Amino acid sequence: MDFLFFFLFSLIGTSES
Repeated sequence: MDFLFFFLFSLIGTSES
């Protein structure tokens, strides 16, 4: 279920930017 983790990380990365 790495896809779910990748999705969460994607949101976090966008928030930091």
